[in-house]
Amino acid sequence: MANTQQLLLTTDEMYQADRLAIENGQTGFVLMERAGRAVAEVAGGMLGDRSGRSVLILAGPGKNGGDGFVAARALFEKGHHVLVCCPFGTDGYQGESLKHFRLLPFKARGTPVFEDFLDADLIVDALFGAGLSRPLEGMAAHCALWAKESGTGVLSVDVPSGYDGSSGKKVGDIVFSAEKTVTFFRKRRAHCLYPAKADCGEIICADIGIDDAVLERIAPDVEENVPALWKEDIPQRQWNTHKYHFGQALIACGEMPGATVLASRACQRTGAGLVRVLCNPELKSLFLQNSASLVLHDQKAEAAEISGMAKLSALMIGQGGGTHPDLKQDVLGFLEAQLPTVLDADGLSVFRDAPDELFAKLHRNCVLTPHEGEFSRLFPGLDPEGDRIEAVRQAARQAGAVVLLKGASTIIADPDGMVRLSSPFASFHLATAGSGDVLGGIICGLLAQGLTAFQAASAGAWLHSCAGYHLGQGLIADDLPEALPAVFEQLRSV
Repeated sequence: MANTQQLLLTTDEMYQADRLAIENGQTGFVLMERAGRAVAEVAGGMLGDRSGRSVLILAGPGKNGGDGFVAARALFEKGHHVLVCCPFGTDGYQGESLKHFRLLPFKARGTPVFEDFLDADLIVDALFGAGLSRPLEGMAAHCALWAKESGTGVLSVDVPSGYDGSSGKKVGDIVFSAEKTVTFFRKRRAHCLYPAKADCGEIICADIGIDDAVLERIAPDVEENVPALWKEDIPQRQWNTHKYHFGQALIACGEMPGATVLASRACQRTGAGLVRVLCNPELKSLFLQNSASLVLHDQKAEAAEISGMAKLSALMIGQGGGTHPDLKQDVLGFLEAQLPTVLDADGLSVFRDAPDELFAKLHRNCVLTPHEGEFSRLFPGLDPEGDRIEAVRQAARQAGAVVLLKGASTIIADPDGMVRLSSPFASFHLATAGSGDVLGGIICGLLAQGLTAFQAASAGAWLHSCAGYHLGQGLIADDLPEALPAVFEQLRSV
């Protein structure tokens, strides 16, 4: 089957994977043994691969606790001093967890004390993992607070306890914060969603022997936005190519021309062969000062002119559009051209009272790039602060177009229901004026080069985030297009 390493599972989907693996001849005992050994291997690396270190393992009442027992045994065999504490008591274990509990080569303890955390070189959080449905309370909450207060490094099993493994949200106010997290078979959705992502630290996904074929039965529909999904779709310059092999983009200027300056520059830097800008005549000098290679046209171009304008391959409109009364008609005119199109900002909000009017004109090669406010105005029945993934999925289906919801957890959905989450390079430094205009320009540049809307939105989000990550503190949106050549160079080796 095709490469499926990027697929992300809900907690229920991982339960299905375990069940199907057992139906196919695996045993729960062996799967737990492999999982716990994987935890121990990562723990050993965190301890410097030296024996004689002190490890505190917090074992919960379910399968996570069983993984912790296996890890404890493996670390003990390597010569470490291991203390297993079971805050919920040692009498309630069942099934495979009970079997591994009985194999411990030393006696486990019940309630830990704060000194246990201070004395440890490493804390293994094997309390709850992805399946938690209630807040950390009592001794479990104390353990999370003591772990933070002690300053000792934490290794979490599956996800840091206190988080929902599917939504990435805190189940209560108290959570573990890990230096590393070990998960199994495939990552969970929470590993790519904030706030959980911030507390997972480095995520290691261990192979515990579940056959990839079970994914055909589970049919996950969320994946991590990684270059393997779209990298090969980006065309490369060769000796026999010229600018017209890489498409022509047309970007309409709104009331705030700075947004279009940023978008057009990003579109050029992304590789579009030629970028045209529709603007008022008095603004031409502004654009030429920023890029002499732009081709400028007078603002009022009819839809028929756009369709026939020198074989255009992508359009962008809405960024910095303002409250101009003609903006709605301008957007609809662009859509009449039936070309791949990026719609951003005011180009979306102008339809807040008539979203169906916009949806009737959209097509599958359109990309909508709202932030949460714009999303709520265009899709008033959907809540981006609730089930964020499902909200964006439903929005894409309603619109019949690709929807990219901007934010720390960027979510991209296509009209068929497939969703991609974030990227490894999520950067909070992108929270600056004009950053979204650059993202739209990057996506437009990729559309111009022939990528589908879903692929262009996915690649654009990754390139944008990677540029922000490497520029870091102090970046302004103007810096982002100029960082793209280095990002493309990095992409070659990913």
